[in-house]
Amino acid sequence: MIHRPQRSLPVTVLVNSGADDNFIDANFFKSNSLPLHKLTSPKEVLAIDSKLLEMVTHRTDPLKLILSSNHHEFVELSVISSPLTPIVLGISWLKEHNPHIDWSTTSIREWSSHCHACCLQSAVPARSPDPAQQSEVIDLSNVPREYHDLREGLREHTPPTPSL
Repeated sequence: MIHRPQRSLPVTVLVNSGADDNFIDANFFKSNSLPLHKLTSPKEVLAIDSKLLEMVTHRTDPLKLILSSNHHEFVELSVISSPLTPIVLGISWLKEHNPHIDWSTTSIREWSSHCHACCLQSAVPARSPDPAQQSEVIDLSNVPREYHDLREGLREHTPPTPSL
């Protein structure tokens, strides 16, 4: 989803390890009046056989892209003709975010440490934990590893142990 101050735009995204750049379809771009800038020099987009597909002359200004409901980032996308897939995220995006993809369900199972530090911050509590709770140990042995980064939120929502 592309998030704009006025509204959010649902969009299909293709992750393509063979693409050298990140792209947005020209018609999707125009129909949603997204901000852009002209490149100082055009960039070639080549097919797998090295034939010229297009010359990229424009890129979007940074757009807020939300994936999996919780992965927020700003991306610049090169404008090309891609009518079947409005957004293509290429190898540079894959290298930066390094998602662990479950290909049988076409879902992202886990995000990289970069994403946990930068893109998934909405899952981190907004306020600092109480120093008195810092020493409290939470047993995460029955919690899947991909949720361990949420342990601070568990402190806030764990009911106190009743005292007798």
